[in-house]
Amino acid sequence: MNDNKYDFLNRLTELDDYKIEKLSEDFPFADKSAKKRIAKLCEEKLDMKNNKDEFITDGKADKITKTPWYRSYAFGIAASLILVAGFGFFAIKGLSRQGTKDNQPENNDFYTGIVTETTSVTDTMTTTASTTDKITSQTTTTTTSTKTEISATDTAEVTVSSTAESTTTTTAKQSAVHYSITLPSDANGKFNITFNAYRNGNFTAFKSKEITFPYDQNFDETITGEGTEKVYVMLENAITWDSGISIGNYVFDYDSGNITIEYEDVRKAFEDAGAFRDYTQSDFKRQSVNEFMSMLNGIRGIQDDNTWLLIAEQSVSLLNWSMGTTLTNDEIVSAWGIYTDNWTEADFDSFRRLYQLVYDEAFNIVTNGDGELLAQLGYSESDFSFVELPLGPMETIKALT
Repeated sequence: MNDNKYDFLNRLTELDDYKIEKLSEDFPFADKSAKKRIAKLCEEKLDMKNNKDEFITDGKADKITKTPWYRSYAFGIAASLILVAGFGFFAIKGLSRQGTKDNQPENNDFYTGIVTETTSVTDTMTTTASTTDKITSQTTTTTTSTKTEISATDTAEVTVSSTAESTTTTTAKQSAVHYSITLPSDANGKFNITFNAYRNGNFTAFKSKEITFPYDQNFDETITGEGTEKVYVMLENAITWDSGISIGNYVFDYDSGNITIEYEDVRKAFEDAGAFRDYTQSDFKRQSVNEFMSMLNGIRGIQDDNTWLLIAEQSVSLLNWSMGTTLTNDEIVSAWGIYTDNWTEADFDSFRRLYQLVYDEAFNIVTNGDGELLAQLGYSESDFSFVELPLGPMETIKALT
């Protein structure tokens, strides 16, 4: 068993003479110089322990200054390593960002976040020539570009969605001719001048206009169409309903605006239509009653409620009669009684329903125009734009029904 420190101390205290002498020879007593040196070393250790900044060595004064922690060699080495690592990190990061930028599309401006861009353009162009050369062209273009996204990350992402729609509508080219005749100054009565032509295999009245003597002395009308067309201008007595009387036959060249006369006799047409008769007051009254009953027959002749062209035609007739009749309110009531003398309740119900359709369409023509139907009847919206409703004769019939 090894000796512990207590055994060692016991041996030191139990030395014999031989061991003491041996120790004295091997380890002589220190001389004065050695003792002094040992004392100074002890003082130096004591000063260092007490954090002394100065001590005396070999009779000379040396000054020792403690170095701060932040100026130590270890701290300097650690700081240098941190700086080198930092520069290396930013250099690598810069090269990475440069590589990302080189892969993106070229653009002078760099956007961050999300940019949403919406553009809507609608262009509408309508061109209408004069009445002698009408060209209508409408072009509608709609372009929409939506949702452009640019993300400011290492890789830019661009999403573009666009929709384009284009619609073009072009109507056929139409031109016009100007038709004009001088009316007889000594004529009297009320007449309709009608323009007729063969269209789509049928003889059709495509335009009509009413004249009244002695107020009208000249007749002027602009007729539109395409190419060349043979036109028959007819006269009808609006009081006696004498019709089928020809004023003349013409060739209308719509493109050049010229009219070629094949036959024309204006005075004879009005003479055959009774424009020069010496009417007495009773004759005028009888003609006005006949005109009223003819208008009522036209309304009763409507067979199909959905035939709006027929309804519009009778509405125009009702408006013309209401504006031009010479019958008073009492005379209309009297003539109505004669006209409906043999009617049954079913006859009254049928006429009441048909008259309401014609009455409503007459108001529609005046207030809204309804140009499409009027054009098929040879009229325009301006022909009734001046009418002021309500008209007394129309309201009298409505009250009677």
